[in-house]
Amino acid sequence: MTAIMFIFACTPLMRIVFQIPYLRPEANILQVALNCTEVWVYFSAIICFASFEENGNNDSAANTLLAFPVIFVIGAVAMYFRLRWLEQSLQSAQAEALEMLSPFGKCAVLAKSISEDVVLLEADEDEGKLSFAVRGDEGIVALSQHLFQNPQFRWLEVKGPAKFAGLVEEKKHLVTSEGFRHLAGIVATNPYLEVLGLDSHVMDGACGAALCAGLQGNTQLRHINLWRNQINDDVAIQIANAIFSSFALEKLQMANNPITAATRDQLMAMFPQRILV
Repeated sequence: MTAIMFIFACTPLMRIVFQIPYLRPEANILQVALNCTEVWVYFSAIICFASFEENGNNDSAANTLLAFPVIFVIGAVAMYFRLRWLEQSLQSAQAEALEMLSPFGKCAVLAKSISEDVVLLEADEDEGKLSFAVRGDEGIVALSQHLFQNPQFRWLEVKGPAKFAGLVEEKKHLVTSEGFRHLAGIVATNPYLEVLGLDSHVMDGACGAALCAGLQGNTQLRHINLWRNQINDDVAIQIANAIFSSFALEKLQMANNPITAATRDQLMAMFPQRILV
């Protein structure tokens, strides 16, 4: 047992010798103090074991063993501060690495930890594309807050809860008009956004009205893709009227929505060569 404790004691000694040159200057004193404390803890334990082995079960050995709680409490405190220091060092390293990324890369990395109701599906820096799946208004609000702070993307796809693996689509998971209102704020204020895709939502009249407010405020949107959103005739016309005066629009896609033939013809007349329904 004494030999084992001696091996453990060598670990902080080696850290003192080898780690110091690679530590940041402001951390050296703290790291040396922690290592020295661990050295003291292990060597104190060695002395206790050695004394116990030498004296057997007499009073001296018993008194020596009484020192163990104190030794291990001090060791636990030292380990706690070591873990705190390592955590702070890791956070600092992550922050430094984040600063080295491009604005889009930073946006994509941070997007991976927005919320449990948001999943990053794709990030393509060459195309400036971000694709997400969201669950409920909580997800879309959290995503909107992130995108407002990190607007460096040109192509945004927001898919509904059906894209969550293993999730049964229920009404409580759907994005309501309140969620679309937050999304519309991003659409209206983002100066880079050129392609907007919405997939697998349930867009009633209130949701359509909220989205239209954002579409009217964005004059550089080229493609708007609204797949499988249960858009009916009224919502389709509502959206078409909101973007009718946009000169930048090249394509409006409303495939796989319950739109009647008469409304399709009306949309085709409004956007000749620019709409797929």
